[in-house]
Amino acid sequence: MNFTQLRGSGSVAFEFNNLAGDGSRITRDFLQQLIKNVIKEYTHYLNETKTFNSYPIMIFKEQQFSGIMSPAIAAITHAYLTQCPCDRKLPGVYINRGHIDYWIYFNNTVFLIELKHAHYYENSDKKINSRFKDAVKQLNAIKEDSYTYFRPNDDVNVIKIALVVIVFEKKIIDMNNISHNINISEFIDKFYKIKDMIEPNFSAIWILNKNLNNKFNYNEKYYQNPVIGFIAHIF
Repeated sequence: MNFTQLRGSGSVAFEFNNLAGDGSRITRDFLQQLIKNVIKEYTHYLNETKTFNSYPIMIFKEQQFSGIMSPAIAAITHAYLTQCPCDRKLPGVYINRGHIDYWIYFNNTVFLIELKHAHYYENSDKKINSRFKDAVKQLNAIKEDSYTYFRPNDDVNVIKIALVVIVFEKKIIDMNNISHNINISEFIDKFYKIKDMIEPNFSAIWILNKNLNNKFNYNEKYYQNPVIGFIAHIF
C-alpha cells in the first residue's frame, strides 16, 4: 500500500480490488474523500479532547461514530440522511421495516452505507468477519422496489457499501513508561490478516500521528489507538 501524508493526522493508504463497471470512478472518488474527511474530523476531535483523559469516540460503536461520520459526509454533500427507512425481505420472514445507516446522494449517485464498528484484539478475526457479513446481509435484504424512495429517477445509480471500521488497540503495561515508538508494522500485518480472510474490494488504513496517540482509560485499564482500518464490500 502507498501511504499519503495528511497534515497533523498521520498517513493513510487506500486499496481497491476488482472494482469496475458503472459508477466505479465515482465510488473511488467518494470513498477516498469520505475516509480523508473521517480522519480530519477525528483529528479535530482528538485535539479538542486530548486533555480529558477520557474515551475517544472510536472505542464505542457505530451509533457514537455518527458524530464523526455526519460532518465527514456533509463536507462532501449536504444531501444525506442517517437511519434512512427501508423495507427488507429476509428468508422465511415477512417484510421487515428497518433502517439503513446512511443514505448519501453524491455526483448523481446514491450510496447506501451500512456501518459496523469493531475492535481488534487477539483472536477477534472471526468476530470482525461476522460483523462484516452482517452488514452485507442487511444491504442484500433491501427490497428492490424500495429504490423508488432512494433515488430521484431511474438514471441514478444506487451503490451499496458494507463498511467496517476496525480499531487497533495497544494496551499500556507501564503507566510510567508510555512509549509513542510503536511497532506499526505489527498492526499492518494484523490488518492484512483480516483482509486476506474477508477479501473486501475496498480497504484503507490510517496510521495516526504520534501527537494524536494519547492514552485513554477504559474499565480501569489504559490503551492507545495507533492504527485504524477500514474495509468495505461495494456492490
